[in-house]
Amino acid sequence: MSIILEKTIDKPKGYLQKYGELTILDWSHPIIAKNGRARSKIAIKLHDLIGGEENYYTGVFISNRKGKYNINVDIAFPLEKIAIEYDGSYWHNNIDSQLKDMEQTSILISNGWKILRIKSRNSLPQLDEINLKLEELRKGACFRIIYYR
Repeated sequence: MSIILEKTIDKPKGYLQKYGELTILDWSHPIIAKNGRARSKIAIKLHDLIGGEENYYTGVFISNRKGKYNINVDIAFPLEKIAIEYDGSYWHNNIDSQLKDMEQTSILISNGWKILRIKSRNSLPQLDEINLKLEELRKGACFRIIYYR
């Protein structure tokens, strides 16, 4: 199911509004998916462009101070073991998040996954550039990154 939101919600920060199976927070917050994992509008748009499995649990586990959890990626092509992560500035603009991203990338690669990270403020690179990086992964590269501002 694809949902494109045209309006922002004019409510105080933290206000929740229910829309069917999705929950929208205020204009600066991402969408909360059915499994409880936050998804940005840009990540939804990316999925609409390239397909794959959204909010995919990889079966690769990582431990931290809170316990052990299954690494979840924004988009996956599970049969090819290709994961795509959109690193927008909302969640990924501090050093702790970036270190967590690097750790997860390293663990996924060591478990046979190939990773494409798209780092951007609030937009996506051209589809041709994304497809080029995906093709490089399919041909044997294990990690690619696109910086787009």
